[in-house]
Amino acid sequence: MSDILSIQTPYADDDTVTSTNLNNLVSKATLTSAVVDGSTTQLNGAGSVIVRDGGITKPKLAVNMQGALELVGTDAYVGGDKTGATRGDESLDIQSDRNSNSASVASGTRAIAIGRNVRASSGNSTGLGQSVIASGENAVAIGPVAQATALRSIGIGSIARATGTNSIGIGNFAYATRTSSIAIGSNATSTAEYALAIGHEAEALANNTIAIGRNLKNNGTGGSEFGSMDSLGNRTGSVRAQNDGMVSFTRQNPYSVPSPNGGQPAGTETNGLLGDGMFTIGIDVAGTPKVNLFYNNFGQIMTLFLGNLT
Repeated sequence: MSDILSIQTPYADDDTVTSTNLNNLVSKATLTSAVVDGSTTQLNGAGSVIVRDGGITKPKLAVNMQGALELVGTDAYVGGDKTGATRGDESLDIQSDRNSNSASVASGTRAIAIGRNVRASSGNSTGLGQSVIASGENAVAIGPVAQATALRSIGIGSIARATGTNSIGIGNFAYATRTSSIAIGSNATSTAEYALAIGHEAEALANNTIAIGRNLKNNGTGGSEFGSMDSLGNRTGSVRAQNDGMVSFTRQNPYSVPSPNGGQPAGTETNGLLGDGMFTIGIDVAGTPKVNLFYNNFGQIMTLFLGNLT
């Protein structure tokens, strides 16, 4: 066995043993290379034992530390559950579990998969959450069971779907399924090209269609509608602009002469109050239907009788 100490103040035969000599023998001794293995540990310039660069391997770590980030392949980093298919170059994959699905990894170049059972399989795709699929190039899927499966698609929310090129689905159960379609809101649906649906259960169902408002549905190609519908599909108040140039809107229901807003701030008016500087049309259906236009002249309701309906 090699000597592990290098004696700096050695004793010679017949030297007198003193406390000073004994103290120097111990305090001035230095470690030799025999105390390190050269692969995991080494001596530094001061003679101290240090960990060698790259000397700690994964089996040497505590079990709860072995899931930390690890460099694999070409500049890819993996943490947590490190099973599964090959990671893409420069990707980041941190997952607690892959649910025995080898494809649930960041396999795309510069892809990001974080969560549980997440798949980011195309270049620059990002998946965050549980059971998430981001399979389109430059796609983003965030939320439980969210999916973004087409080029540059974005799906954010619980079970959100963005399956058309450049589509966006944001909200729980929001579905955007065609090219450049957009659905924003819980249960919002946009199933046609360049269609836009915004609001709870809003639906834009034809190409170039816009539907904005609660329960609002629009199936007229190129048309736009803003307002709301009840759960039975009846309009409760909306304005519709069709592709042929026709603009229509709902009447006041039930009919009554509106009241001025009483100086309330704009945007706080409740049902029956007409905002300052605004007008509305009401139809009195008692007897022969009569059409009236009402205008709030900053506190004074002015009326214009437009005629009878026949």
